[in-house]
Amino acid sequence: MKKYAFYTPIQVAELLIEMMDCTDCQNIIDICCGSWNLLRSAKKYFPNAHITGVDVDGEVERFKLENADFYKGDGRDFALDCINESQKYDLVLSNPPFGYLEEEMRLYAYSNDSRIDKKLINKRYENEMIQANLLLAKQGGSLLFILPSTFIEGISNKKIRKVLGKQYNICSLFQLPKDIFGTGGISTWAMYLKNTQPDNRCVHVYRIEHAENGYIRKEIKAVSRKYIKNGNWLGANEEHKKNSLNIYRGNLHSKEFSDDGNRVLHCGVCESGKEWKPSVRFCHTNVGKKAKQGDIIINRIGKSAGYWCVNEEEEILVSDCIIVIKSEGESLIKNLVEQSDHHRLRIPIYGTTTQYITVEDIKKLDL
Repeated sequence: MKKYAFYTPIQVAELLIEMMDCTDCQNIIDICCGSWNLLRSAKKYFPNAHITGVDVDGEVERFKLENADFYKGDGRDFALDCINESQKYDLVLSNPPFGYLEEEMRLYAYSNDSRIDKKLINKRYENEMIQANLLLAKQGGSLLFILPSTFIEGISNKKIRKVLGKQYNICSLFQLPKDIFGTGGISTWAMYLKNTQPDNRCVHVYRIEHAENGYIRKEIKAVSRKYIKNGNWLGANEEHKKNSLNIYRGNLHSKEFSDDGNRVLHCGVCESGKEWKPSVRFCHTNVGKKAKQGDIIINRIGKSAGYWCVNEEEEILVSDCIIVIKSEGESLIKNLVEQSDHHRLRIPIYGTTTQYITVEDIKKLDL
């Protein structure tokens, strides 16, 4: 499938551009331009701006806007070339590819270029593209990113959010509908920021929703700058007092599985209309984290992430795809049922191609 198949719908792109308070944009760029919808929307609001599109797929040139420039290539290389030539942009737009990079594809991670901020880099493609786009923005320039929900909500990106929150002016966040990139249900956010020092204003968080004639925005909350700088971009409501239950993740990896030996509870698929149950695998070790009868077993990863059941085994090993809550009796089960839909916990489900949940989000439940 072509990368530009995951295009930003033109009505969503226009709504996001409209929400940005940038003015007098003379030059605008998108280094993952794909369908050109972000650039096409920006051109509507800034008709006199010069437009530049960059993409690794040369076929997207057929979507090019009139009088625009197009360059085929890796946007990360293009960004470094631009700063070597002192070329910067007023408005930088990006809906980059999501996913993990193979080691040989991590262009910035192993670079010795002092202009690359390694604190923004991890093994994710979109994070290297964020760095590339930041290199392109003029001082005072504006940027709009579309990113997976894990970037805004996930614990793994909290340190990177702190860096951005302290060095750049995060202006607003937009939770996007799950179906705008097809039937896969990818959870995404848009982030608008400026290449300026943070001010003291609150950051407004919106939800983009379907409406009769397209899309509308609804404000969810306003988050104080204190939380933005601390990496808690969704604010104080995300910092619930953690419960005191004994919750842990299994530690047996699938590489340790064998055809026979000791039984191991592992992730499984919830069949339609049926109660979720973990699958059973085997391994030759008896050393590892275990669940006892009555403990709560939660599926951590895959399409059935977040489903749970009560363990019926007397004592059994658990894989690293399982989260266990030690038994606290009927009151715990009652609380879990109240905070579930058909035995699936109402907590954030992260991931794009592979869904998963975290122990930290379970700890935030009122159990």
